[in-house]
Amino acid sequence: MKFHVFWVLGLLLPAIGYTQLSVTTLMAMETIEEDTRGRTESAMQMVGPRNGSATAVVLVRSESGSLENLQATLSPVLNESNPDANLASLFEIHFATRKRDLGPNPGDAQSPHFDALSPERVDEGAFQPLVLHVPIPADTPPGRYQGQLNLSANGHQAAIDFQLQVAEFVVPENQDRLGWVDLMQSPDSVAYRYGVPLYSPEHLKLLEPSMRMLGQLGQRTLMIHPIAETHFGNDESMIPAEGDQVDFSGLDGYMRLFHEHVGAPHFVLLYAQEPDHNNGIPKFTPPGGERDGRTEAVTSGYESHENTWRIMLEGIQSRMENLGWTESEMILGWVGDNRAYGDVVKFFESLVPGIGWVQFTHARGDPPPRDGALIVAGMRVAMRILPYAPRGRDLAAGGWDNPFPELTSVRNNILEDHPPANFRRLAPYSTSRTNRAFRGFSRIGLDYWPVSIPNGGEGQLLGRFARWHNLQRANPRALVAPGPKGALPTLRYLNLWEGIQENEARLLIEKAIAEEKLEGEALENAQAVLESWREAFGMQDDTQEIPADFLERVARLYETAASLQ
Repeated sequence: MKFHVFWVLGLLLPAIGYTQLSVTTLMAMETIEEDTRGRTESAMQMVGPRNGSATAVVLVRSESGSLENLQATLSPVLNESNPDANLASLFEIHFATRKRDLGPNPGDAQSPHFDALSPERVDEGAFQPLVLHVPIPADTPPGRYQGQLNLSANGHQAAIDFQLQVAEFVVPENQDRLGWVDLMQSPDSVAYRYGVPLYSPEHLKLLEPSMRMLGQLGQRTLMIHPIAETHFGNDESMIPAEGDQVDFSGLDGYMRLFHEHVGAPHFVLLYAQEPDHNNGIPKFTPPGGERDGRTEAVTSGYESHENTWRIMLEGIQSRMENLGWTESEMILGWVGDNRAYGDVVKFFESLVPGIGWVQFTHARGDPPPRDGALIVAGMRVAMRILPYAPRGRDLAAGGWDNPFPELTSVRNNILEDHPPANFRRLAPYSTSRTNRAFRGFSRIGLDYWPVSIPNGGEGQLLGRFARWHNLQRANPRALVAPGPKGALPTLRYLNLWEGIQENEARLLIEKAIAEEKLEGEALENAQAVLESWREAFGMQDDTQEIPADFLERVARLYETAASLQ
């Protein structure tokens, strides 16, 4: 495979009347506040790989005190050697806002900086950040493209020319990547936010944007909630069950949606145990309810409901097979520091011999993985998440060579209101060997928005029914914002996306160096490219400054990785 890199160079064009609109540019990772001025030089750049994306920011300010009827349109984006290739339809133009909620009947909560992105302007005033974003298909033809972003407001006009140079680079498909992404999607939060029945056609339609964004980031795990009242805040179980009556209709829709937008997961995770709620005895939601979050969950059990569990597990396995998920593994979770779960492990082992578990724990006293395998208290651990953040900022080597998926929740090191640059750094920072061989990150929420809870109260669902919120503390719960018809992207989300694709290029180069595939000048060049990128990425210390040539260094990173595919 080959990588293709987009270069976009914006040129501010003077014209009669343009002085009424001040137009400046920023890199996507730079924080935007009301007094941010940007740069007036011709320095707008976008760099992105095929099967990835590229983003840049334009700041529009009116010198007359308002921006009335602000419009932004894109001209054809044409390949100079192939006039029939027009990429304009791929581009998205977003209006950035500090508002956290753009859905129906929103509250008035605001972010400390511009973050949520809307296809329409939602603010008034004399200042508006615009975000130009382009998802880049894997089959985009190489070459140079030219286009123009046209702006108008207050009866005045402005324009920005740009060029797109497509070089060779393709981000691997989700399950082929060296890094690991494990986000938490909340179907219940989406249903409650929009007031629709769980897993109804309306609910599944509203879930599409969340699923699409999971796919764009490279999600590796599908989580299923077969029990009710869990740490994840679901009042009802995803699979209503009573005796031998098991309702798979909601699960069917959810799995189809995941398959369409994300693909086959590495793990299908059944959250089947909640040790710190109801004395560790699981609850099921009986079939036939309104699916509005108000159906009372019934205390059930394990051995006493063996046939129900057997039907449920066999039904999930058959659905995985029907979707062609032949290489996906069904596992159970989550278990934590508590070790009083031996009987539960034996119960599920009797139903599905060899089934693995995911562990979220401090791992104090636990053995390390050996040869890609980990056994803890008689339980086969298939994946382990630790709350420890990687130590230091030295990214000399990533955890790509760890055959066991050990992830970090990066506790206290990535917060909801952190600037976009921190989210750009998240994937590289979470893939390191500084104190453990971390493969990537977990326990970051995608869409756990504040919602009205059906049985009373308001707030985020995470941590409602168990003490697990202690282990969730200091982690973002919502990377995306509620919009009119489901989730909308944010600058934090777009920067996380671009950081993930940059990290894939970085890990590919590290892997080639470690496997001694490079020598002589090629080796020296690869090492220099990595060092230049690390230095520019702010990984050697805690600085938030972004060098002016950051995207040039990213482009060299992509080009070096391209030669290794």
